[in-house]
Amino acid sequence: MHPDDVMSGAGAAKLGGRFVAVGMKAVYASDSEETLLQEIRARKSRLGGRALIDTDKYPRVTFRIDLRLDRHVSLADGFQNRALESIRLRCLQADEILTSQVVGRYLAGAGVQAIVYPSVVSAGNNVVVFLKNTRRSQIVLFNREQVIKQIARLRAV
Repeated sequence: MHPDDVMSGAGAAKLGGRFVAVGMKAVYASDSEETLLQEIRARKSRLGGRALIDTDKYPRVTFRIDLRLDRHVSLADGFQNRALESIRLRCLQADEILTSQVVGRYLAGAGVQAIVYPSVVSAGNNVVVFLKNTRRSQIVLFNREQVIKQIARLRAV
């Protein structure tokens, strides 16, 4: 997949996800490749798909996304307020995403650009960026031209 496709948010709009209902454009990222691979495995399982090969063997190009955001919410750590903590925990249930989608819609509507949240399947963290609240200059593919050249070389093999 071309990096510009990933950055377009079309995948999230088509399938939805944690904090994003179908129809909403967003970009998801993880803090490490291991977290990303665990998330992919869990997502395929949740969508009812089964990989033909293990994701560790998928040919892939990992790239870095730099975020320069003004407004984000972090759910990475717990809240002392019981009501907020209850909502946070409901958003992070492994096999249920409806609550997180409601919270995501509310936060996106309030102008929040991103939510940082712990992976429910790995030790790392993820971020979802709501594209409707984010200028293109605030979410940048690091070394974009190099990544595109590397992908072209892999396709030529």
